[in-house]
Amino acid sequence: MGCDTKIIYECESDVETALALYREQILFSNMDSYYCKKHEGYHLGHNHKLSKKKILKIYRARPKGGFKCRKLVHI
Repeated sequence: MGCDTKIIYECESDVETALALYREQILFSNMDSYYCKKHEGYHLGHNHKLSKKKILKIYRARPKGGFKCRKLVHI
């Protein structure tokens, strides 16, 4: 799937919060965040390079928090 249909987060902190919320709902996911030069913002996407060991490490150190920027753009 291309990134044209994905949510664009303007702030890195917001995409990280969205990622944390996603990981709370979908356990042991390889979902990750990345910067998109095309949209000049951040997206969520599956990172197939994440090892099972790394995914377990992520779930042991889950961040908590809220959105800091208010503007979310969906194209």
